[in-house]
Amino acid sequence: MLRAAIAFFVLALIAMVFGASGIAGVSMEVGRTLLFVFIVLAVISFIASLLTGRKSGIPGIVLALTAGAAAMSGCSHAEKATDQALATPSATTETAARESGAVSVTEVNFDKGSFVLTEGSRAALRDLVAKAKTTNAIDEVKVLAWADKDYPSDSKAKASKAETTLADKRATAIRDFMKAELAISDVDTHNMTSRPGTFANLFKTDDQKLKQAFENAGVTSADGKAITGKASRAVVMLMPEKQ
Repeated sequence: MLRAAIAFFVLALIAMVFGASGIAGVSMEVGRTLLFVFIVLAVISFIASLLTGRKSGIPGIVLALTAGAAAMSGCSHAEKATDQALATPSATTETAARESGAVSVTEVNFDKGSFVLTEGSRAALRDLVAKAKTTNAIDEVKVLAWADKDYPSDSKAKASKAETTLADKRATAIRDFMKAELAISDVDTHNMTSRPGTFANLFKTDDQKLKQAFENAGVTSADGKAITGKASRAVVMLMPEKQ
């Protein structure tokens, strides 16, 4: 059983290296479950050996547990390192953030179809806020969330209800985390599954200005044909306190 657990941890590490985060997550959870079951059985065996006076084989159990713990730790560190690396904002994100007046920005990655923040993403957000607060007072946070498709090239393109809902859930997950754990009360969310409508363009709403900034920075070209990759991501921008 322990060998199976370690095998799943190794599979998770390999999946992370090749970018298959969904497979990595499933493999890690299976490995953790098997390791937990093994530990419970090992403890029961140890107690039984004390009661019956039989040899318990404790050195072997300790060695096996140490190997399992090392595998789990290595997998956890690899997961966090991968998330942190992917959180580096792109050049277009940096440009759009500056145009929008942000003092700090990062990109958060989601598994396909998921709106759950990984521990690596949480760590990246904590680090982002901590560094920004050393030099600036943060007034609000703006979260721009995509579904599993890029920003639409056609202003008339309509996203499906499932795509719109997924982007909303991703933005909400980040907002709730920043409010609950980072004590930021003002978090503004924007759904990037559609372009601004006629009303937004006419009255220059905050949503329209942000999306326009990302279009100007290269989220899509002027002719609306070339799109950069933001699918399954969210952009988090920290806005300074207004003077």
